Amino acid sequence: MKRVAFVILLLTFPLFAKAVSEFDKKLSIRGLILFNYIALDFYDFKDGTLQTNNPVEVGIGLGYGDFSFDIQYALPFTKDDRSSASKNFDFATSYFPGNFLIDAWIKYYNRFSYNDEENKNNVEIELEFANYGSRVLYILNGENHSPRAAYYLDRKQNISSGSVLVGADIQRASMKNDGENDFLTEWEHLDYAGPQLGASYTFLFNNPKYFMNIFGVLGVNFGYNERKESSIFLPETVIKMAFGYAGDNWAWNIVFGSKTTNRFESSENFDAFFEGNFSTLIVRRF
Repeated sequence: MKRVAFVILLLTFPLFAKAVSEFDKKLSIRGLILFNYIALDFYDFKDGTLQTNNPVEVGIGLGYGDFSFDIQYALPFTKDDRSSASKNFDFATSYFPGNFLIDAWIKYYNRFSYNDEENKNNVEIELEFANYGSRVLYILNGENHSPRAAYYLDRKQNISSGSVLVGADIQRASMKNDGENDFLTEWEHLDYAGPQLGASYTFLFNNPKYFMNIFGVLGVNFGYNERKESSIFLPETVIKMAFGYAGDNWAWNIVFGSKTTNRFESSENFDAFFEGNFSTLIVRRF
């Protein structure tokens, strides 16, 4: 009888283990590498895809508990020498009250370029592009699943688990061309919002300190173009993947992310905005 009770306890122990836990050591030193990329395809611009020319950024920071601060520096030798570097301001923050995931961001980019295949060079265009907004997602299985464990390394996922994500977003996108090209000579502001539905799953490997997370969200946004005084439809996808290691003293991850927004104003007018990023974060706790 004792053997049977022991086997039942052994099999059911994972059910009683805490799925997501905090680290005992709160103080941390952080190092990071970051690269951001934006590509814009406009129906009214026929010369090609407009792309940013951003250098790779490196940073170092301090963290304590749920709070962290990083200082970043752009490496000038990592940009494409065929065109000038883009000017940008990129701020993003996340907050995790209870089972909610709240993202907010401000992004500003100036100076894009496109590839002139006929002359085999890059042509610059003084386009300003800004996007700011917020997304709120509720993690249905938040007691057992934490995306922040994979992307921010301030929690530890102890069992493989996933969750459906439901929520909404609100955004504003603004763009204007200050160059000689007659494309977008006036500010164009797009205001839009809509529901979001997604999923996240974290796989733990034989050594439970190694993990891989897959995260995806689909948004259906409706909005208004102030300049054209027209309604717009903007479906959007956010896809992220992280692989890493979460030990008590050391932790690291490698993250790939993308956000694709398609704008429809009529059956013939179709624009696409793409954001991609790569980052790696290394954390040493004390």
